[in-house]
Amino acid sequence: MFEALAPVEKYDSIRTFPAEERNFMKQQITVLMALYNGGEYLKLTVQSVLNQTHPNFEFLIVNDCSTDNSLEIIRSFHDERIKIYNNPRNLGQAKSLNVGLRLAKGDYIARIDADDIALPQWLETQLHCIEAHPDCSVISAYVFAIDERNKIKKLYKPPLGREDIILRSLIASPINHVGSIFRKKDIVQNGGYDEQYMIAADYDLWGKLLKNNFRITTTPKMLMAIREHTRSLSRLEGGKREFEEIKEVISKNIIHFVSMKFSDDEVRLFCRANYDGGNLTTDEFRKAIAVTRKVYTNLGPSLKIKHGKKIQWTRHRCLTIYLKRIFSLIEHKDYTAVRHLSLEAIKEFGPFSIFIMFFGASLFDGMILAFILELYNKILRRKACFQLGDPSGTGMFH
Repeated sequence: MFEALAPVEKYDSIRTFPAEERNFMKQQITVLMALYNGGEYLKLTVQSVLNQTHPNFEFLIVNDCSTDNSLEIIRSFHDERIKIYNNPRNLGQAKSLNVGLRLAKGDYIARIDADDIALPQWLETQLHCIEAHPDCSVISAYVFAIDERNKIKKLYKPPLGREDIILRSLIASPINHVGSIFRKKDIVQNGGYDEQYMIAADYDLWGKLLKNNFRITTTPKMLMAIREHTRSLSRLEGGKREFEEIKEVISKNIIHFVSMKFSDDEVRLFCRANYDGGNLTTDEFRKAIAVTRKVYTNLGPSLKIKHGKKIQWTRHRCLTIYLKRIFSLIEHKDYTAVRHLSLEAIKEFGPFSIFIMFFGASLFDGMILAFILELYNKILRRKACFQLGDPSGTGMFH
């Protein structure tokens, strides 16, 4: 746990700058990065931090025994705001972030990973927001995803209000970790990052804050580009560890926020429907839909979530599960199953729902269904481009 961390001793700094030379206590923000072999995109990431319109911060990089050229890249930047701490051994991201929390001089922590890109107003905007809302412990931001070639893929716009954040936390991380700013004292008070998690430590942290009545929210501004690529930890491990960690966090959140009890098998079905719906049997899928309805309609009365909000989220989650399963079936070229599931969804959501399109396309060859799936991804990208001021839809981030 956070409290059990061994004390850190010293920094490996870009330049020699003792405490009397530069008083970092004046810097309210510590930009925190846990780094392990991030050399491929690191130069662009570091430069994006150093180019912030708010210049007064420390940039703390916890190097988790990188074996590539990461340190060489960092040391090529001659900027006194950069500070490096080298872990004595490889600890993993959660432990490295906890090390960073102990070392950070700032009252506020701003998070970025080694392959993301901060927009210039990131720190200025987030500092203004968190100082204007002293009741908030964490303020996230809207972000957009880019691929390995800097091509824009889609937007991630987490919910803003308390009710939606709690409802979102029942199935996924309710806010974006990267791009967020938070009060260090509140995170430390809640135990920091749980070090048993390699992938879902941030998701677990938001759950702890919500359960302990700490307020989290989101700035409705696009402030960060996050990179999604095929070499992420979860993809390299086939997603198995990621799924198990997410399932564990979801189970804890359901136990706390939902008045009804669920078995481990029911929670697993609930998770699989959202993350692996294409591999469910028909019977498992229907059971998962039933569990989803029970989860969102049996929220604890102390949460005081409006009935209409519960109905809205129940419908939204069920519709999303149907869509994800249909997309998976299209990818697996099981077009007959697409037809049957689309017809079932039309009965559930009405003849004017999106499922009428899939049903009609399923009556022809698979090329039309594949085109619809491709079109859906293009629409997501075009929408992201438009909101980022690129109405041409070229989709390249520079």
